[in-house]
Amino acid sequence: MVRPGAPSASARRRPKFEIIEPGKKHDKAPEAIKDAVVISADKRYEELAKRIKEKHGKIDGGAAWEFMKKPVAMDSNIQTVLFMPETLELWVAYANGDKIASETEPRKFSLMKLLNRVPEQTTPAKKGT
Repeated sequence: MVRPGAPSASARRRPKFEIIEPGKKHDKAPEAIKDAVVISADKRYEELAKRIKEKHGKIDGGAAWEFMKKPVAMDSNIQTVLFMPETLELWVAYANGDKIASETEPRKFSLMKLLNRVPEQTTPAKKGT
């Protein structure tokens, strides 16, 4: 069982739903990396695993973002999201013009602040408008 706040990944393949735990081998994660869940495919997976192992123990949000750049990111990368469960921070970037998402400037968000935010006061919609 994955402990609350621990990194994990889920895979839904009919007819089963799988949880991939940190440091465990899986067909989607053939190299077990302590305290990490790494999922990608083929050469992209190999490069991502290599990048993580090189910086293991010294990884922050900036380093993790760098891991997701080419060749790990594909030419079709339209959205990149990095979530840090320990701090509830996330970074989001979208493709922009000629740049893929992982090459554009990410926006940083605090999930805690977003969840605690008071909704703006709005005027109820009138019927027929």
